[in-house]
Amino acid sequence: MVLDGGTAGASLLLSAPQRPELTIVGTSLPEGPSWWWLLGLSGTTPLEITVRNDGAAPAVDPPVSLSAGPEGVPGATVTPPELGTIQPGEQRTFRVEVPLEAPVFGTFEVSGTIQDAAVRTGDSIYPLGLLALLAVPLHLTTAWIVFSTGVPPSADRPSARAAGEPASAPPARPVASRLR
Repeated sequence: MVLDGGTAGASLLLSAPQRPELTIVGTSLPEGPSWWWLLGLSGTTPLEITVRNDGAAPAVDPPVSLSAGPEGVPGATVTPPELGTIQPGEQRTFRVEVPLEAPVFGTFEVSGTIQDAAVRTGDSIYPLGLLALLAVPLHLTTAWIVFSTGVPPSADRPSARAAGEPASAPPARPVASRLR
């Protein structure tokens, strides 16, 4: 409230208090999912959030509330960073480590608020490393079975035929059996 009084006439001017107005400019997961997540294990990844103060007053230590977890499910609370004072017109990018607990599979999201501004971002994780861990032993076992068992001899193989006998000739019958 501003009170302005003059000697000639008194006037009362009321003005709204100036407030900070934070806007989320962008969010990103610059390093992507952790390699641990390829195996479905717990891990952390950095999240960068860019905030701009579009208001007329500085934002002094704005409250930050973030959580991370599977999409649509309340997640674990993320430790918020100290933002300090963001002056009017100033833009600031800060980084926070986002933890995800095992098993990590499907879409996860980070959501929350910074002062009155809503934050929501996420990514998809599919642990293809588990598939590889299952496929490699399966292939090795199959190869061991195929190559370690002997192949039974066949009548068409050269080792089963008598020496000098053509491959297409029928087996010879004893002469005595033809005379009877």
